[in-house]
Amino acid sequence: MLVEKCIGHAKPVIKQKGIDCLLLMFEVCENFEDSVETMWELAAHRNIKIMTCGTIAVASLLEAFGHKKIRIPDYAE
Repeated sequence: MLVEKCIGHAKPVIKQKGIDCLLLMFEVCENFEDSVETMWELAAHRNIKIMTCGTIAVASLLEAFGHKKIRIPDYAE
């Protein structure tokens, strides 16, 4: 919901707040692997808007946490 409604929003302020919330949730998340798996499902979604938002979310996570915490080969299949 956060990815679809906030990151996919037309207003840049809401988009940035959505990304900030996503980064905070991942920062305090105890089970990081499940959260990354959810991002993978969004990035492979059939709806192009959700897929684009999922890709933006994964790119934001990579920028914030780096490639060691988020394994790129999982997304390169």
